[in-house]
Amino acid sequence: MQNFDHLRAMISCPFDYSLGLTRLMQDEWGIEPSLVALIEPDSASLEEAIACINPHIIFGNSYDLLIAKNVPLKVHAAFPAFDHIYRYDGTPFVGLRGHAYLTQTIINLLNQNPEVFRN
Repeated sequence: MQNFDHLRAMISCPFDYSLGLTRLMQDEWGIEPSLVALIEPDSASLEEAIACINPHIIFGNSYDLLIAKNVPLKVHAAFPAFDHIYRYDGTPFVGLRGHAYLTQTIINLLNQNPEVFRN
């Protein structure tokens, strides 16, 4: 397993997703999220947080990911997801399969963006 502890991450998801995702990031990947937004932030607040934190990864909905245009690793983790199709029940992450899905997604994104992994 690669070491992810240097990565700055933001989570902008519903409460139940945020809790599980935060635990997964801390316990399995060694990442302490820099920000966990449990209530949908307004655009200006999210932009301000992104500018302050300068995250490597953001987990959020399609609107959040559009606002985070300069964040190198973006993971759809909430609805609305108007630019992604999620037809499989429980997509993108629930339970053990969700754990495997998210871990492979992060590794694939890091491999596609090696400059983030080196920081």
